[in-house]
Amino acid sequence: MATNTTNYSLTKPAYTDTADIADINGNMDTVDSALTKLCNDLAIVEFGDNSTHSISNGSFVVWKGDLYVANQNISNGAALSGKLTAVANGGLNNLNNLYNTLNSNMPKVKHGSVNCPAVTANSYSTIQIDFDSQTSDTNYSVNVTLSRGTSTGAYPKGFVTTLFGKTKSKCNVLIYASEAISADAYTIDWILIE
Repeated sequence: MATNTTNYSLTKPAYTDTADIADINGNMDTVDSALTKLCNDLAIVEFGDNSTHSISNGSFVVWKGDLYVANQNISNGAALSGKLTAVANGGLNNLNNLYNTLNSNMPKVKHGSVNCPAVTANSYSTIQIDFDSQTSDTNYSVNVTLSRGTSTGAYPKGFVTTLFGKTKSKCNVLIYASEAISADAYTIDWILIE
C-alpha cells in the first residue's frame, strides 16, 4: 500500500503496487513547484554585513558562501546579523547537490504500446516488448494494460498477462484470454519503472 513522504506528501508506492503515471506526475509537479519556489525566493546578497536588496521573510539568501533563510523582512542596506537562520554550509553548491540527488534517485520511467497479437480462446500468446534504450539492469517492473485498438466491443474476458525473459533491452509478455482476441484489435500499453 502506498505511503507519503513527511514534508511534501509525495506518493511512495509499495513494491507490490501497480505503477500509476498519475502518482509519478503528481510527485514530479510537487518537486517542480518546490524547486521553482526555492529558486524564485533565492536572494543574492553581497559578501558583507549589509544586503544590497530588500529581502522578504522566508526568502533564501546566500551570504558568505552559506545558505540562510531570512527570519524577518530585511530592508535595503540593513545589517543581516541576527536576521538570518543558517540552512546549510556551501550555499548554491548545496542547492545543486539537492537537485542532482533528487534527479538521480527518481525512478526512470519509459512507456509505449504494441499491438496485441491474436489469442485463441482459452489459450496463450506471447509478445515481445522492446525498450527504446537499455535499462541499467533487469531489476525493473513493467505494468501492462489492455486498451482498445480497433475494437469497439467489450474487453475480452479472462485477460491475464505475465512477464518473462527480462533483459536490459526487452521483455516478453505471456497473454492469456478466455475469449478469442483478434490480432491488432487491442493495444498492449506498457510502463517500465527502473
